[in-house]
Amino acid sequence: MSTPSLSCLLCGNDKLSVSATLNGAQLRQLWAALDNEIGDDAYGPIKPETAVDLYRCDSCGFRFYNPEFAGSAGFYEELMAKKTYPLGSPEFAHAIDFAVRHGIREVIDVGGGEGAFLDLASKAGLRTSGVELNRNASEMAAKKGHRMFNKFLEEINLEEIDGGVELLTLFQVVEHVSDPVGFVVAASRLVKPGGFISIAVPSDKRMLGLLENDPADWPPHHVSRWRLEDLRFLGERAGLELVEEGANPLFGNSIPWACALHDQLGAALGHEPLRIPRPVISSASFVYRALKLQNFLPFHGLSIRMVLRKRMA
Repeated sequence: MSTPSLSCLLCGNDKLSVSATLNGAQLRQLWAALDNEIGDDAYGPIKPETAVDLYRCDSCGFRFYNPEFAGSAGFYEELMAKKTYPLGSPEFAHAIDFAVRHGIREVIDVGGGEGAFLDLASKAGLRTSGVELNRNASEMAAKKGHRMFNKFLEEINLEEIDGGVELLTLFQVVEHVSDPVGFVVAASRLVKPGGFISIAVPSDKRMLGLLENDPADWPPHHVSRWRLEDLRFLGERAGLELVEEGANPLFGNSIPWACALHDQLGAALGHEPLRIPRPVISSASFVYRALKLQNFLPFHGLSIRMVLRKRMA
């Protein structure tokens, strides 16, 4: 199936196939199943009858949605009214370890909410800055001593960040933007030549593929899904060099959780639950943990990550 009105957000190819479809009413049902009652206005152009297609590029295999469905400020205000920004994740520790190993002294975190990563970076001795469009979150981070910018990347002057930083982090951000290549190019402008960009995104294979209907992976929340090869191509398109890559492990205690969430979301859509008995799932999870197999399925954890280097001028 070809969709000529759209082209791949990563490579620009206009030969696309549809991998899956939900409508606006189903997305509302899925969010409600997670105890998130979001008002109709916050969904923007996604009306109850609107078909939301998950496209797959026939050329590079990247999966994405119509970027016009990207979430508005109003959507995130309603969503975050019942949620909190994460206080920690494996990519935080990896980025700080990378900074220490490479003698990096300064970092700017883009889209980091109230500064959870910057708090850890500051404790590790780094000078910290952040870019956060949520004014309340930005102010909270600033109160903790981080230099914060409440504006778009393109609006930041290099003089404001002393000519550029050594490390820029993009944790769980790229999947939200309608132009990932342009966004990373804009971010790299803030990095000194020879400096680094650390990216983490949700894995398209996360949780053994059990969460295909997680509304967090659909618009208005996310507009793209990522594999490691997609991140590599993103770096190439943005003119950056690959330094290292990896993935969060799939922990055994996540398996029963993912199965339960799969059934919870499926019930909201009228789907049948998994046919695997819960005791079998619990036993498999126990064996998985006992044998320390958390790295056996590396791309089925929550996130994948990559560090890219800006070339010297």
